[in-house]
Order: sequence, then C-alpha cells, then structure tokens
Amino acid sequence: MANPALVAQAIRSVIGAPLLAGKSVVDSIVEHLQTRDALLVLDNCEHVIADAAELAQTLLSTCPHLRIIATSREALRVPGEVSWSVPPLAVPDSGTLFDLDDPPEAVVLFAERARAVNLDFAITPDNARHVAAICRHLDGLPLAIELAAACVSALAVDEVAQRLNDSVPLLSGRVRTGLPHQRTLASTIEWSYDLITDDERTVFTCAGVFAGSFALDSLETVCCGAGVSGSEVIGLLTSLVDKSLIGVSHAMDTRYRLLETVRAFARTKLLSSPFHDEVERAHTRWALGFAIEANSHVFGAERATWIRRIADSFDDFRAVLERCQDQADPVTGLGLLTAMEPFLVEVGDHEGFLTTTAVVDGASWLERLVNAGEVPSGVLAPMLSTRGFLLMLQGNDLAATEALEQSIELFEQCGDAIGKAPAEQYLASAVWEDQQRSHDLLLSAIAAFEHSDDPPWQ
Repeated sequence: MANPALVAQAIRSVIGAPLLAGKSVVDSIVEHLQTRDALLVLDNCEHVIADAAELAQTLLSTCPHLRIIATSREALRVPGEVSWSVPPLAVPDSGTLFDLDDPPEAVVLFAERARAVNLDFAITPDNARHVAAICRHLDGLPLAIELAAACVSALAVDEVAQRLNDSVPLLSGRVRTGLPHQRTLASTIEWSYDLITDDERTVFTCAGVFAGSFALDSLETVCCGAGVSGSEVIGLLTSLVDKSLIGVSHAMDTRYRLLETVRAFARTKLLSSPFHDEVERAHTRWALGFAIEANSHVFGAERATWIRRIADSFDDFRAVLERCQDQADPVTGLGLLTAMEPFLVEVGDHEGFLTTTAVVDGASWLERLVNAGEVPSGVLAPMLSTRGFLLMLQGNDLAATEALEQSIELFEQCGDAIGKAPAEQYLASAVWEDQQRSHDLLLSAIAAFEHSDDPPWQ
C-alpha cells in the first residue's frame, strides 16, 4: 500500500470492522476493537510511517486490550513503544569450519533455499567453506541469502561465492512471490532509499565511499565534498541509523557501518553522482590527515587508543592507496604510508597479525606505488627505507638490502644525512653477518642522529 491516506481503511477491511453510520473509519475501528483482546500487526509501515504512528497512538489510547506489533525500518515513536532491532542470522566464524551437524542459522537457511531449486544440494565438507563465505559476505541477511541460494540452480557454490564480489548485480534474479520491493535485493534497498529525504540520500551516498566502519568526523569530512556542512551531518546520520540503513556500534569509540550489500548499493549511487570525484578527494584528504594526526600520538600517552583507531580504519587506508595507484598519484599514496609507518608494525601487534597483514600490506603497497608513476627522490628515499625495514621483518634480508642501499644512495644525492640514518640503521641489521660493514653503518647512523633535533634514544 503506497497511499498513507488508506492506512485506516486497509486496517478496517482486514479486521472486518463495519463502517458505522455517521462515524469515521478510525472511529469505526475503535468501536470494533475497544472491548476485544486483540493483536494488530502493521507490517512494512515505514513508507506510511506518520499515518501509521498517528493511528497506532489513537488505537492504543482508546482500546485498552489492544497490542500492536509494527515492523518498520524506523520506530513509530509513540508513547509506550518498545523497540527491538531484529538481528541478522548467525553466520559461521571466520577461519573455522562450522559443525556440519549443527550449522549456524544462516547456513541452515541457505541449505533449505538451495535444495528448493536443486534437490541434490547438500552441505558437505567440500562446499562448507564456500557456503560459510557466502553467508558471512551477506551479513546473515535472510533476503540476500535466499537470493544467493537461488543461484545454486545454475552455479556451483564456489562460483556463487566468487561472484558475490559484485553482490548486488548477482542477487537480482526475481522471485514470483512477495511484495514488488522485496523481489530483488537491489529493489529492496532501492525501495528503502526512495523513502528517505534528498539530504539523507546525499549523506547515505557519501557513506558509500568508506570501505569499512567510520566515525562521525570522518563522514563530516567526506560529506563536505557533496556540499553538506559538517553541522548538518549528525542529524541526517541519526535519521539514517533510525531507518536501519546505517548501523552503529558503541563498543569502544562510536563507529558506523553499512552492511556489505547496502555498501555496494551506496557505492553504485556514489559512482553515478555529480559529487563522486569531490567525495573521493575528500576521503583521500581525510585518510592522509587522520594518519598524520595519529602519527603524532604514536609515542604519547594515548598510544593504545590511536593504534586501535588506525586498525579500525585500515580498510579505508587500503582503499585510498588503491585509488592513488589507479590514478597514478604515487606521491599522495606514499605520503599516507609515511604517516602510517609506525603503525605498519604497531597495528600488527594490536591485532595479532604482525607478519601476515600489516607488514606484508605495507611492503606490497610501497612497491606498487613506487612503480605507479614518477616519484621525486626526496619522497622515494624514505619510502625505500621503510620498504627495506618491512621486508626485513618478513625475513627477506636480500630484498631488504637492495631497497635500503637504493634509499641510502638517494639520500646521499639529496644531501640528507639525518634522513639517511634510519636506512643505515636498518641495513646494519640486514647485513649483520658482515660485521665490519654493519659496524660502519651503525657508526654513521649514530653520528647523524647526534646532530638530529629528535634522536631515537630521547
């Protein structure tokens, strides 16, 4: 039902209340329910939210034995209302195989729907990890899982998992039942998007630039690229949270996030928007500024807090680095990595994946950005030093030595003895078996550090 004016009439018709002579539709409903024990269910009422809320308040205040359950993307906000957020289905933990005899809820739903289109389908040790990946990727959303399972009629489970990298286009096969806005995942999200205001759409679309969770100030920065002032963002963001388009967590810092399927939709809207380029530039500026600010706190009293914040934003740093590579802008990307250098190790310690994620990531990005375009010697020299250090942490002393020697050569060309000192210190460790060379490098580094305003031993 799309017409708010028909809400009361629809309820009267469903509950079988006669239209009393000389009475309004609402009065006729009240007369019918006033003395009855009744439960009234208002389903999917967000598109008629104001009228549904007004009618609910009238009925609850005049019908003492009436209870109402309303499903909506936002609360009705009537007196006595108790809101309960319906969580997604439980999904398998990452990195572990679920119990085939007692699978999580999302896996059970996937299997049921897959068998509906392919009678031979069963969860086996061979396909379990692919099913688990699908359920995790879709955040346990029932509609998304049902649509993914429907693809098993034409694709193997591993193919479905692979294609979910482009989740919304894949999940567009229509079912023949259900409300029109529920027949595809894309149309479900589009339907919710159509119900919000233009300003809310702008903020929602801007949120699509984030690859992971984000803080309020981050969103305020990127929304400036779309012409939305920072002071306006909090109210619009709160409304989007109320309407279940953006999620919020208060675990440590307050963080916001979009479910992956919703993020894919928001990203599509952003790509086609007139402010796409400005928002992406604002996102890059935010990442660089945030990393520089974090760098200034890495050895201070708030060290642990900033390590956690950097870890929370790692997905977005990767997105910015990839953008810099794609746009042949290595200088900006290398500037970001320079600011992040202390965290390429510290984040690993914080998250427990020192040599498998942060360090490897940093070394890989340095190599990709160095080869992405022309880089001035003054920028390239410290980057090669950092890359050598990260390669050394991976145990690749041969590659580390090559990068550090190149760094030292460039620092010497620039006449930067103090900048060269860390590279000499790292190289001394990489070539430790050559004791004389290692000794000479350390002496040179110490001599340079002694002339520095900020020697490492302070």
